[in-house]
Amino acid sequence: MKHQYLNVLSKHRENKLAKGLAIKSRSFLVVLCLSLFSQITDAADADRLKVLEAELAESRLLLKALADKVNNLQLIVENTKPQSLPKDSKTISSNLEENSERLEILEDTMLDVEEKIGSRAVVNAFDSLKLDIGGFFHSAFTYVNGEDSNASSFNRQNFELLISAELNKQWSGFFAGGFLREADDPFSVGNIENPAFNSKNKNPLIIGWVNFSQSDEINVRIGRFITPHGIINIEHFPATLLDPEQPQILRPFSGDTIFPNFSTGVQLHGSTYFNNDHKLQYYVYVSNFAGNPEENRTGAMLEYEFTENLTFGVNLGQGERASGNDYSMIGAHLLFEQGKLVWKTEYYSTDEDDLVSQDRSGGYTQPSWNINPEWSVFYRYDMLDSGIRDTRENAFGVNYLPYPNIRLRAIYTQKTFKSYLSGNTLLPKADADTFQLSGTFSF
Repeated sequence: MKHQYLNVLSKHRENKLAKGLAIKSRSFLVVLCLSLFSQITDAADADRLKVLEAELAESRLLLKALADKVNNLQLIVENTKPQSLPKDSKTISSNLEENSERLEILEDTMLDVEEKIGSRAVVNAFDSLKLDIGGFFHSAFTYVNGEDSNASSFNRQNFELLISAELNKQWSGFFAGGFLREADDPFSVGNIENPAFNSKNKNPLIIGWVNFSQSDEINVRIGRFITPHGIINIEHFPATLLDPEQPQILRPFSGDTIFPNFSTGVQLHGSTYFNNDHKLQYYVYVSNFAGNPEENRTGAMLEYEFTENLTFGVNLGQGERASGNDYSMIGAHLLFEQGKLVWKTEYYSTDEDDLVSQDRSGGYTQPSWNINPEWSVFYRYDMLDSGIRDTRENAFGVNYLPYPNIRLRAIYTQKTFKSYLSGNTLLPKADADTFQLSGTFSF
């Protein structure tokens, strides 16, 4: 018994030594990691990179040796009878657990550094705490069959670069710039019976804002931002959308059919929780629309999450359109999520101060079913009364995600233009069918 007790004490001393080595190695590895980052950004030749990789390999061997020693000590303590342990055996076990946790942290740090060395792609921010860079490429082929003719085109070839920066604990920024080659709506370029495609190249500033966060409840955003109404306009990015063409209320893209897709101005927003389950979120903004930059528009959205499955929102807006007429808008949206089912619905109505066109209204309902992580299907019933003509759409689509950052789609849309009176001429009802293949590739 005495011999076993002395063995345990000896191992206890080894544990203290291992603890000291682990702490020292932690400091050493942190310094090494910082040194590696600094040196990689300045190194210009492959030989220097090989030296750094060799140093990293040596550090990993040291880390493994420490891990083996701690594991051996843990096994000795676990296999020794309780009555044979010294009085401070609980302290030994506690120290062992603490060292194990520290070793796991060090291993994660080493792996992270190793990945960045191996990829040779390390990005450093100038003055911000954090900098993330990403983007996506989106491509689409569309075939339209009208009453009298048909048309087809690779009508979407878009690349967007996204940059997110955390300037400090309260200030952050976001930028989205695009290089777009896209065609307008084929029914606006040609006519209802004879659709056609054109082609335009653009490289706009899509989004660019800075945000000051006082708390979760109070945030101030300044710049060009997504107009905070509804569901799909806020989701916005093609990588997240089942149908990148979006509902009719949001077309033409970056237009002003019901409300503009983007606004430039000041936005106050925030959120808070009630009873840890119910979330209240709000947006209030004063802004300009690019088509009418001298007139202010105001709007607000209030959204309440009743449960994790059901969210309801109310939308208000008013201002002056590019045509010069004043308008006011009211709308509502509903999001329901249960298991594999996701159901989105939005509806809006406007009061237009226009002697030519009438009031506008539009909305959609879109249930979708996630078959598995790779496959999903959806249906959307979509209606729009633009004040000039009433159109309805029935869209059926399938999405395939072979990888989380690749989304491939096949969508069929049946569209109906209702008859309407234009001046003294009655324009007849017309139908059209659209089939689109598209892919969004994110990085």
